[in-house]
Amino acid sequence: MEKFKGFLRREGVVILSLLCMSGVLIALSQVITCQSLNGFVWCAGHLSAFLLGCAVISTVAMLIYGIAGRLTISYIVVATCVIAVSLINFYKVQINGKPLLISEFSMAGEIGNIMEFALPQMEISPVTVLSILLTILIIAVMVLLDIRYKSALPLRMIILGIGIVSLVAGEGLGLYHLWGEKCENGAVTQSERVERCGVITGLYCAWADSYEYTRLGISDETIQWINNFDYKKALPEEEKANVIFLMSESFFDITKLDNLKFRKDPLANFHKLAKNYSSGRFISTSYAGGTGNVEMEMLTGICGHLLKESDALPYLNSEVYYTMPNLGDVFEINGYRKEFLHSFSNELYNRSHIYDAWQFDSVRFEESFPATAYKEAGYISDMALSEEIISVYENKGEEPLMLFAVSMENHQPYGKEKYADKSYSGVSSDILDESELEIVDSLVHGLENADKALGYLVDYFSKKNEKTMIVFWGDHLPNLQMEDGSTIYEKLGYCTRESVNEGLPDELVKLLCTDYLIWTNYPVEKKDLPMGNTLFGLNIAKLLNLGLTDYFTWLDEHLADKYVMYSAGLYVDNNGAVTPWIPDEHKEAIDNYKAVIQNIVYDSNTLFKKYQKTKE
Repeated sequence: MEKFKGFLRREGVVILSLLCMSGVLIALSQVITCQSLNGFVWCAGHLSAFLLGCAVISTVAMLIYGIAGRLTISYIVVATCVIAVSLINFYKVQINGKPLLISEFSMAGEIGNIMEFALPQMEISPVTVLSILLTILIIAVMVLLDIRYKSALPLRMIILGIGIVSLVAGEGLGLYHLWGEKCENGAVTQSERVERCGVITGLYCAWADSYEYTRLGISDETIQWINNFDYKKALPEEEKANVIFLMSESFFDITKLDNLKFRKDPLANFHKLAKNYSSGRFISTSYAGGTGNVEMEMLTGICGHLLKESDALPYLNSEVYYTMPNLGDVFEINGYRKEFLHSFSNELYNRSHIYDAWQFDSVRFEESFPATAYKEAGYISDMALSEEIISVYENKGEEPLMLFAVSMENHQPYGKEKYADKSYSGVSSDILDESELEIVDSLVHGLENADKALGYLVDYFSKKNEKTMIVFWGDHLPNLQMEDGSTIYEKLGYCTRESVNEGLPDELVKLLCTDYLIWTNYPVEKKDLPMGNTLFGLNIAKLLNLGLTDYFTWLDEHLADKYVMYSAGLYVDNNGAVTPWIPDEHKEAIDNYKAVIQNIVYDSNTLFKKYQKTKE
């Protein structure tokens, strides 16, 4: 009997330890998030979300204990994941104002490259140190418990059985999912989930939402339209213009921000060209980061926010890209040579595989630049990129050229260490202090260099007889985070944190707007229209008067007259109207668009077959 009581006591201690461990980790996660011991208060005020997080974490901990038979091993594995995710989420919010997303876990293999950008902006606070020390202290407690209550096979099997029952009830029967729906209370964005559920429970709820992703059927009208499409009738015979797409890192017209003064125009070339050529507001799908997502949306016409919560366009199943329609198909059927050029490494956003699957004729990164290529702020300079663009053009052969180039020089972080000298424009402000002005000044320096590189390109091609178009735009607004967590944008009165956190669409869209310019060395009507990222490539192909593939023709005829941009909590229609939801009159069109995207991404594209590539 005593032996049996001892077994029950040991079992109770182990289970209680696993449950307490989960509760402590969820609480420490919130302490890191809040950067205050108020994280414990948050848990008390959000008890349901706290308990759900405990249930999910303890289920995982029990399964690990049942297999490994050691509390220490179970705790170290679970604690490492929880604390690491919490820290990543905290610093990601500090860097670009957005919490960690489920889809971003696919970037885990690139953590080394990401840390290069993040480290200069990461400061370890006393609260973070305390949380990590508490985590380590509990390891010592677990070691002592492992010595005192050595695991036996029956105990391990009981704990494992409890973990399996919890897993089946929570996931198999969906009880945790239903619990999560109540906790998130209709949250649309991950910021809302984190606010209502905390980091760990919020990520779980996002995963659950992805797991329950709604599939939509293709309309009979769309299927009939595709079956009747004949692309051969769409191909014009006239001379094709070369086109250079230049996506400029964090470029935007900074002179539009209030409360900044300049001794001279930092974007003299851009402003001069914008007076005579098409230009305007570019509505990105990202803020302060996510260049690859912006790039892939533009090239595919696929809205990333209509994918599963856990998916991102650059990190889908590798086979998907071989059948995914893309802008390269349009240029290929029009007889173009397709090239991709990036002044940074190939280690981010899966670019090497994607452009290979899309059968670009050449895909080149920084290692292919001349050894003498000039660097600024640690990156190949924008001017060196312009020189390489010209080199590609001069060696293109007889075919017209489609070149997609991506710059890097103006990448974050910003501060007095970025450039050896101050900007040439002499930026000043009556409301920014010295350290804040240093951030702005380094950004202005990068924008000046981008502007000069643009002017250099335009000057070169203006002297060429071959028709050429240069499409220049900023991928997203730069991150201008300050040490206290606020942003330069707030300080200058561009937007307020309260209005953004409240999800006001007119404020949210401000954080997504950059600028674009379309220059040509041949006559083209000037149209200063707002452009959305998703259909930007389609609109350029139409300006070039190119024959379109079936997919891009479908987008043009069924979506372009309604849609400019969509993300969680924000919809912009073709008239520039901004709403926090999809208007009822557009819902059917967007649902059909989503069904088409689902077919392309999740069904290996059984619709648009005419231009699919074969894997070589």
